[in-house]
Amino acid sequence: MNYDDIFLFIRLIEAETFSALARNLNTTQGTISRRIKKLEEDLDVQLLTRSPRGPLEMTEEGELLYARFSKQEQQLDDALEELVKLQKSVKGVLRISL
Repeated sequence: MNYDDIFLFIRLIEAETFSALARNLNTTQGTISRRIKKLEEDLDVQLLTRSPRGPLEMTEEGELLYARFSKQEQQLDDALEELVKLQKSVKGVLRISL
């Protein structure tokens, strides 16, 4: 299973449409659709109710996945940001003489 596809699903729900997410990620709607379909196949559940013109609607399983993982992505982003800040901190010995 590709965890990136779970986070893609989270971003899709937040973007509200395949086209909006495709613009945000500079990719195609087809690519996003294929990855979401693959995620559904890997999990053996349907996450979205698809309709040609209607808004995205999550199934019960989609809502559960979103609820569980939407906070996880933010926690991962925060942890990575903290690591980067630690990496950029000044290291070494500072000697001052007066």
